[in-house]
Amino acid sequence: MYRSSRTALALMAVATSMPVTVTVATAGEGGSYSGLAQREMIRRQEAVVDADRLLGEGREAYAKADYQVAVNKYREGLDRLPDAPSLEDRRLEYTAHLADASVALAQQHRRVGKYTEARALLEGVLAPNVDPENPSAKQELAYLDDPIRTNPALTYEHTQNVDAVRRGLYMAEGNYNLGKYDEAKREYENVLRKDPFSSAARRGLERLAAAKSDYYRAAYDHTRAELLMEVDRAWELAVPATVPDFAPQRGGGSGDSSGVAYITQKLRTIIIPRIDFEDTTVEEAVDFLRMRSVELDTLELDPARKGVNFIVRRPRPVAAAAPAADGSAPVDALAAAPDPSTIRIPQLRVTNVPLQTALQYICDAAKLRFKIDDFAVTLVPQNETGEDFFMRTFSVPPDFASQLETATGGGGGADAAGGGGIQGRKPIRELLIGNGITFADGSSVTLAGGNLVVSNTPSELEKIENLVEVMISSQPKQVKITTKFVEISQENTDELGFDWI
Repeated sequence: MYRSSRTALALMAVATSMPVTVTVATAGEGGSYSGLAQREMIRRQEAVVDADRLLGEGREAYAKADYQVAVNKYREGLDRLPDAPSLEDRRLEYTAHLADASVALAQQHRRVGKYTEARALLEGVLAPNVDPENPSAKQELAYLDDPIRTNPALTYEHTQNVDAVRRGLYMAEGNYNLGKYDEAKREYENVLRKDPFSSAARRGLERLAAAKSDYYRAAYDHTRAELLMEVDRAWELAVPATVPDFAPQRGGGSGDSSGVAYITQKLRTIIIPRIDFEDTTVEEAVDFLRMRSVELDTLELDPARKGVNFIVRRPRPVAAAAPAADGSAPVDALAAAPDPSTIRIPQLRVTNVPLQTALQYICDAAKLRFKIDDFAVTLVPQNETGEDFFMRTFSVPPDFASQLETATGGGGGADAAGGGGIQGRKPIRELLIGNGITFADGSSVTLAGGNLVVSNTPSELEKIENLVEVMISSQPKQVKITTKFVEISQENTDELGFDWI
């Protein structure tokens, strides 16, 4: 029994220094002690590996100046290291690392005012079971007690405020350089709340005030110049406004951008570079002319009004449908007439021709003719007689009817019988007929509120237009007189003094 106990103790001592697991198998009464020693050997080997790992992590933290983490790793490594004579050298190495890290951490605490924590670390290094003769720990402990090297009034809160003040000054300077004066002022004020006697913050506020003063001085110069300009502008004499032309436009239309003459001018001035038709329908040819007129129209500046409108109209029925002689169903005259848009042009090749000439060539080839009104060009069959009715509104003078009656030789005198009654005014239709205007069946004319509304053929509308222009030109001219009064006063004639700044 005594011999088996000595064997187990020897194996446990050797296990602390062996890097690998050794399997011991004994027979007899020592078999149970051999299994216990083997498990203890494995546990201590794992503890040594963990301690070495913690030592390596502590060294990395120490190299990064993270002394608090280094101290914690070294302590954990010492706690994990087994207490065995064969590991004494390794324990001494761990203890030396812990002492160095503790001294470095104590120096860091002393700089930021953590005197109590620094003293506890140094006293722990100088403990009898650690390193009671450590010179660095003794020297650092002496520095803690030296009032010249260590300010006893320094606290950790004060060091935090110093860092906050430094960061605030840097932020304020950056905002000032960027022209953010309001943000810089807030940073300087935050610094003064932590350090009421910060001269750097006061100097910064002084620079901000000077910069703002420079801006306000420029704003003062600008405002003064602006107000002086307003005073000088008050002496400007206004230019009289141009008297507008109260004469109505030609035919009461929309000016020079519409009308028969305007569309005719477009047809004459638009030049088609090339036309090459072969077995082309009238509708396709008209679409081609419509598209090219928009592209080549240089007379109209408004893009929405460029080009010419073309309309292909089917023929009118010449008579009402009548039953056939053999008693069959009546034939619809409109249905029997061909659609002009489907007529085909066998061949047409021309270059550099006006739009009106090209349109005439198309009409000759398709047995059509074209008519021009105020807004479009209409293609109709050649055998169609009569003209279309169009409605126009003319702005006329208030005495338009009286002028028409005077022009026709009529008047409001007594009748042939010598009666004293007043002869009634003739209708506007008769007055216009008396001035050479023809009204066919279906035409109409109305005069109301200075507007003459006429529904008639284009030729008769043109006659009415000329008549209206003659009547307007004979009207007396109106003179517009504009007067302005300027009042000038001076109230500072008795002022005597100075404007002090």
